[in-house]
Amino acid sequence: MIQRTRLVKPKMHDNFVERTRLFKTLEENWQKSFHQIVAPAGYGKSSLMSLWLDQRNDSYSWFTIDDDCNDFRVFLSYLAEFLRVDKESSHSELLELAEAHELPEMNYIRQKVLQAISYVEPAHVFVFDDYHLIQNEDIHSLMNTIVKNFSSEFKLVILSRSSPKLNFQKEEIYGQLHNIDLNNLKFLPEEIQLLSLKAFRTPLDKNTAQLIYKTSEGWIIPIRLILKSYSQGVAVNEIIDGIRFQSKGMNDYLLEEVLNFESDEVKDIMMAISFFERFNFDMIYLIISADDLKTPEENALVVDQMKDFISRSLFVISLDDSAYWYRFHELVARFLKARSSQFFHTKRRNETIKTVSNYLETLGFFDEALRLNLKYDLITPAIDILVRHRDRYLNLNRFDIIEKWLGYFPSEITNQEPELLLMKMYLCELSSDFDSIKIYATRLKKIISQSNLSLELSDKYWVEYHCLTSIVHLFNGNSEKGLEKMTLVINLASREQTYVLGFCLIFKSLVLASSGRQKEARVMLENDRNKLSLEDSILISQNLLANAYVEYMCGNLKALEYETSSILKLAMPNDFYAVFTMANYYAAISHYFQNRLEKIEIYLDPPMQHKFRSRPAWILHLLYVKALYLTAQCRDDEWLKCLEEMEDYNRAITHLDFSNSLGIMKCELYLLQGKVKEAWNISLKVDFLEMGVTHRYFCPRLTRIKLFIFIGSSRQLKIAEQLILEFENELKEPQSRIMKLQVRSLKILCLAKQGRITVALDLLKALLMETQKEDIIRLYTDLGEEMRELLNEIPDSGPWESHLFKVLSSFEEKDSFIKLKKKKERRQEVFQIFNSLSTGELKILDLMSQGMRNKEIADDMHYSVGTVKTYVYNLYKKIEVNNRTNAILLYNDFKNSSS
Repeated sequence: MIQRTRLVKPKMHDNFVERTRLFKTLEENWQKSFHQIVAPAGYGKSSLMSLWLDQRNDSYSWFTIDDDCNDFRVFLSYLAEFLRVDKESSHSELLELAEAHELPEMNYIRQKVLQAISYVEPAHVFVFDDYHLIQNEDIHSLMNTIVKNFSSEFKLVILSRSSPKLNFQKEEIYGQLHNIDLNNLKFLPEEIQLLSLKAFRTPLDKNTAQLIYKTSEGWIIPIRLILKSYSQGVAVNEIIDGIRFQSKGMNDYLLEEVLNFESDEVKDIMMAISFFERFNFDMIYLIISADDLKTPEENALVVDQMKDFISRSLFVISLDDSAYWYRFHELVARFLKARSSQFFHTKRRNETIKTVSNYLETLGFFDEALRLNLKYDLITPAIDILVRHRDRYLNLNRFDIIEKWLGYFPSEITNQEPELLLMKMYLCELSSDFDSIKIYATRLKKIISQSNLSLELSDKYWVEYHCLTSIVHLFNGNSEKGLEKMTLVINLASREQTYVLGFCLIFKSLVLASSGRQKEARVMLENDRNKLSLEDSILISQNLLANAYVEYMCGNLKALEYETSSILKLAMPNDFYAVFTMANYYAAISHYFQNRLEKIEIYLDPPMQHKFRSRPAWILHLLYVKALYLTAQCRDDEWLKCLEEMEDYNRAITHLDFSNSLGIMKCELYLLQGKVKEAWNISLKVDFLEMGVTHRYFCPRLTRIKLFIFIGSSRQLKIAEQLILEFENELKEPQSRIMKLQVRSLKILCLAKQGRITVALDLLKALLMETQKEDIIRLYTDLGEEMRELLNEIPDSGPWESHLFKVLSSFEEKDSFIKLKKKKERRQEVFQIFNSLSTGELKILDLMSQGMRNKEIADDMHYSVGTVKTYVYNLYKKIEVNNRTNAILLYNDFKNSSS
């Protein structure tokens, strides 16, 4: 018996929310013949189409399908009523076929159905609601016949909870299919606000609506439940936290929609995979296979059932175009997790998590595996993941990842676990936070001493302890103690502890080179290199980098260039981003010292492609070299942009703050341009006592000395003199030869400004002698005109002759940059004037450029000669020239530039 309510579209309540944006997309696509709206229950498919038909006033037929419609006779009976043109008549030919004792052949039925459709008036809309309930292949076949032969005069609308088994491929290719899916149907925050006001008479602010949207993912059923509780005075946070979806109504709904029609095996797997933020079929198979009670065939059958479930369920959301990864709708996931607590004991849950965690690790998703274990308080497996992969990230200098991983652990765990304490100490070393290293080292020493560790693990921890505390001794002025610990580490560390070995090798080389024991450093590095094989790419790169450090500390710029070229060949192919950055820095700074500005640029940009995968301080200092280079070329706009880039980078690095260093660098750059007042204003906000790093060019304490010298008052010069003396006498930290040369150049300038010219010139001659071998030039040029005046006092003849000529030439090069800059500025000013000239004035200039005299111009423009002369006189004043030739030259420049 026909239930006529199935042939009537849903009646809308007064408190519905009109989906304006969806009406718009329907309006834009209504000329198409086929419309498919696919989404889970409760997303408003039927409501949308019902409201749309009310708005359109088109003639339509509506068929709401139910389970019994899978009986072909029942479906045909409803289809007969659905297609009946004359609603007054009590019978139709299709209905007779459905009621016949024996159904005719399918081809005959198809023919009659198509014939019935042809009797319908044009522009009619046919709507099939809940089509997902159809499982009968004969019905699918009949519907595909309708699709294939459907007239463009009609509209066919399919509403379904899953993708229907209808072949719309051709229609999609020819642009005749319009799809609306879950993402389109989601209730947006502004629609939630409207619904709250209309259905529950409760105003809702924007932030609360956004919170409800995030929790519900735009699903109308939980939205209504939340709004109902909210209208009754319950706070939204309380509703969501609690989540009030533990209410019987919501649970019953989800039980009906998600679980009731599935096998026990599928229910079990669904609850198991609800532990994870995403899943795929490989993961499902591993979870099933962990049950030794099932055969491989039984496991494969359950996987097939899951594939079928996922293909049908729109509560499962695909996360990629290839449909490899999936996740549950958030509320469904919560529901399944709540149920899993009733059916999964802790041991089984943990075994499942272990299986999936191992699988994620094999795919390289270490972060996800770590978070998964910590989510369920599995601390030891989480630490094991960190231990297995931390050396790789240390060698790649990915401290950002290490810091993120540490942030996942509770602080009480971090402060008690040796592995986590070591990670904190490595991060402190990155920011030169030696006080914190000492605190963590004390705690680590106590834990190692009191714990019942294996000999191998104990040795490993002691090696890293000595490695990290050696750097503290070094920067506290106890170089010998630091060297002793580094030597101990190098002798005790295993070959697998590559980061630790490289760390101590580099710093030991630095200390030896800066304390006059360069030969010892080189012998040590050569012996180390002889032990390495070609497979030890990490250790080789660290050895080469240590060599580069030694050459820099010794001021051997030519040897430094050679070392950096070797490092660059090795670093990039192996993704050693930090090593790559350091090598580019040294190559750039080496060329800068030698004033080979044209060669610097190629080293500045490549490391920026990996600036978040390197040591941040080195990236910042490389940007500083870029700013130095741009300043040297008087490219003011560009160095200011470079400064903005440095500040943006500092903001992006959340685990470190270089604001103080940036202030000092800015101060240094202004001093290079002779803008002493601006530099002084900046200096009032920075701390110049910040720890300097000896193996880089930049040193805050030297910038402070330079600032006092440039100010030049007797009091400031006295302060500068005292600071220089302290620097020369201080043995607290190792000093590079480059730094010592910088101090001597500042001392010379300070003496000269105090009037002690003879002493200054004698020291300057000695400095020229020392810097000529390596062509160190910018040391002089960056100190400005007062240094040039001193250099001009040095006799041309002497062992320093050729070097002096190069240094003085660098000042002339600077002059040419300044002239070029002024010329460009003047040109821009003049061009701005040209742009402000009237059409008549520009016409006169154009005629002048063609060689016309005043009389000819007057005739051409119908002016008097006197008027033209007045124009010409005013033009000369505006563009600041005093004759015709210069005016024409400037105009031609302007015209060419404009074109």
